[in-house]
Amino acid sequence: MNGHRTPARQHGPRRGLVSVAMLVGLIILGVVAGSLLKAGLARRSLAKMEEQRLQLELLADSGVGRALARLEADPRYDGETWEISNDDLAGRGTAKLEISIKPDPDRTGGRLLVVVADYRVGSTNSARQTRTLRLPPITPS
Repeated sequence: MNGHRTPARQHGPRRGLVSVAMLVGLIILGVVAGSLLKAGLARRSLAKMEEQRLQLELLADSGVGRALARLEADPRYDGETWEISNDDLAGRGTAKLEISIKPDPDRTGGRLLVVVADYRVGSTNSARQTRTLRLPPITPS
């Protein structure tokens, strides 16, 4: 009975090698998953910033539209402060638009419409955009 049997101990190092290979594979998988998560969070942050920029543009455009409508109804309209609640913005924060009509320093009798839109007022990620339009002088009626 002197057959050639391999001792049971020779399977031990092979199992250890497989364990190390699996551990390295899991580490690589964890690094890849972490990188994908980080990239996803960065994209989400960029999407939120783009949403905020678009909302701010729409608010500023709305302020211009409101001012032009008021000026058409009353040529002596000189501006207002328009506050928009969190509920009116579907829970996305509050906004404030300051609309003013000022003399145009470059044109005699000319006026400037200035709209300053603030979005997410009081928040750490608040933003501001300003629109300025030249208006014709008021013509006496």
